[in-house]
Amino acid sequence: LDNVTNVKSVLFMFNTNATPFNATASNNSGKWGALVNLSVFPEGLHSVIVFANDTVDNINNTINISFTVDFTAPSVSITKPTNLSNFSFSSQLQDFNATVRDNTTNVDTVIFQFTNGTNVFNRTASNTSGTWNVSGINLSIFIEGIHNTTVFANDTVNNINNTATVSLTVDRTAPQVTVECTPYAS
Repeated sequence: LDNVTNVKSVLFMFNTNATPFNATASNNSGKWGALVNLSVFPEGLHSVIVFANDTVDNINNTINISFTVDFTAPSVSITKPTNLSNFSFSSQLQDFNATVRDNTTNVDTVIFQFTNGTNVFNRTASNTSGTWNVSGINLSIFIEGIHNTTVFANDTVNNINNTATVSLTVDRTAPQVTVECTPYAS
């Protein structure tokens, strides 16, 4: 806005960390904007400076906005329990841990999704220096058999990784033993 004269032009100067470029804004009832394809920006921190020019060539270039481009979901590595672990105790509390990292923005939420043979349930993990933990999952509520746990991790711009899974076996039944006697012939 210009309280004395009219705004003549607005220009956005983008620093893409590769090749800077300008985008000429258009006026829509006093709101100036330009459509920019962010998919051509490399991931990381960028800035844009707004140049506003009025009809007597007064220029304002004091607005500098920083923004981050992030297209990549966090990386996830389940660290506990190991894949194909066996649990045979009648009642056992098990901790689940995953290392979750995001190179561009921050990790926002990590959820462990469990199947216990009859239901699917989720637990939100807590973060300790990049290791996300869910403590005390009661394996006694799991029916015997193979179960999968999937980690859902999203960053602050909602890129989601749900590809990390671990399988575990719950087996509380002792093996069945049958003894057969064969007569000894002499």
